[in-house]
Amino acid sequence: MFSFVVDAGFLDKARELLMPLSNQAMLPEVAVFTMVIMAYAGAGKTKDAHKVYRHMLGTAVTPTSYTYTALSPLVMGLSPAPILTQF
Repeated sequence: MFSFVVDAGFLDKARELLMPLSNQAMLPEVAVFTMVIMAYAGAGKTKDAHKVYRHMLGTAVTPTSYTYTALSPLVMGLSPAPILTQF
């Protein structure tokens, strides 16, 4: 469902879909944040991806190598990596 909402261009709604999951311990919070960052990055919304990253740090969630992999092309001004649809 997340991928469908992202593909339809509703990035803010996709973010809202995933955030409640972090409170239910279904996914680690870092995974939720990373997926949202990847969605914004894939849509070319660099500022929004950075905003989510800053929020992630502000809530004491430690980024993983996957988070940095999603962010690194944006920092270097390159095209983002494709959004993963399966884990």
